[in-house]
Amino acid sequence: MTRSKKKSRNNIRKLALDQIKSYFNEIEKIKSDNLPLANRYLDICRRISMRCKVRIPRSYKINICNNCKKLLIPGITSRVRIRNNKKTHITITCLYCKNQKRFYINKNENR
Repeated sequence: MTRSKKKSRNNIRKLALDQIKSYFNEIEKIKSDNLPLANRYLDICRRISMRCKVRIPRSYKINICNNCKKLLIPGITSRVRIRNNKKTHITITCLYCKNQKRFYINKNENR
């Protein structure tokens, strides 16, 4: 692969990541007012990331359901619970498909 192709691919990935970030900023603005439009923007972000082979940043990916690929908004489209069964963890339940995401919490990190 030549240098020009590498540079152009890197430029495309940077542009795609900037576009994904701008879409997520728009999602944050309109998610409480217009939920179908926010889900549409989310679908566009996912398509951009797949087409350009760019990962969606983890801070944004937490707000996406792994099963139905819809936006998770606490209290509206998802339920958030703190559980203490074997290990302390946060459980986010999608209210559309009832899928659960778990994020484990280390007690040593808080100190």
